[in-house]
Amino acid sequence: DGTINAVTNALVGKGKKPPKSVMGLLPLGTANDFAHGCGLPVDDLTRCLEIACCSPARKIDVGRVNSRSFVNVTSGGFGPSVGHPVAMGYVDAAFADTDTALWGEVRGKRLPVRVTALPFTPLRFKR
Repeated sequence: DGTINAVTNALVGKGKKPPKSVMGLLPLGTANDFAHGCGLPVDDLTRCLEIACCSPARKIDVGRVNSRSFVNVTSGGFGPSVGHPVAMGYVDAAFADTDTALWGEVRGKRLPVRVTALPFTPLRFKR
């Protein structure tokens, strides 16, 4: 999923216009969260390659935080463990200290966000 983050930023750039290329997925990572979320058969790399090469591209939402794009590790709604709307995304380590104020962009709307520790994961993960 870290590779997906890097490729997404390369494709999207500043997010001013649609990318000229598309991204295909081969689930070779540890957890393959994004591939699972896309419904790919993560245990069948041959089938994933066929899908990447032969299936029509799908549009997906891309979030932005402080000029960095992300497509993965995001959720919304009222989580029972936190009691308020939650959004998660990759943030550069330079901005990942707890309580850091950032700007996020969701569907073209700029929103203030704040980095907080996740209550249900190891300390190295932030929200």
